[in-house]
Amino acid sequence: MSLVKSSLYNAIFLVVTFPSAVQKTASQAVLCGQYQNFNIQNNAWGADDSGSQCTVAEDEQWGTAFSTTWSWTANDTELSQTHVHSYANVKSRSKTLPVMLSNITELTVSADWSMYPTGTGNPNIFDTNGLDAIGAKADVTLDFFLDPDFQQATNVTNPKFEVMIWFAALDATEPIGYADGSAGSAVVDGKN
Repeated sequence: MSLVKSSLYNAIFLVVTFPSAVQKTASQAVLCGQYQNFNIQNNAWGADDSGSQCTVAEDEQWGTAFSTTWSWTANDTELSQTHVHSYANVKSRSKTLPVMLSNITELTVSADWSMYPTGTGNPNIFDTNGLDAIGAKADVTLDFFLDPDFQQATNVTNPKFEVMIWFAALDATEPIGYADGSAGSAVVDGKN
């Protein structure tokens, strides 16, 4: 994906999975130094008594992966229709980030993901029918947090801007402002 070179904002991003830069074998993570390149977070920031969530990190030969299992109960109150319980994620701690957008000419991201009801279906697919049948409300996104201030750009709660690329959404889950229509569009690999 090519990014426009006119903005002077710093950027940091969250992703679903990333290849790891550390030496690894299946089911074994070798971590060296003070900090690692990625933080895997369960991030159940909206947790309540209706359920729970667990995240498991695994080091595979093809890269680092994580899986999240959740069970939250919704009711018919207005809050439950829009309430976000959690956002399990991987945060990049790359020494090259944040970076001025004007210094980015291309950004290549590789990620594999699947979502399916526990104990059913193929764990390598996005099972929309099975998830709809259990009333799952979820999304899969790539988040970019941008701010002209370097320190604000590295804190996901303080930046001026958040740009999300949505890969999937269930049960009318949509970004804030979605009903207002698109502010613009981009062509990526010949697709709008």
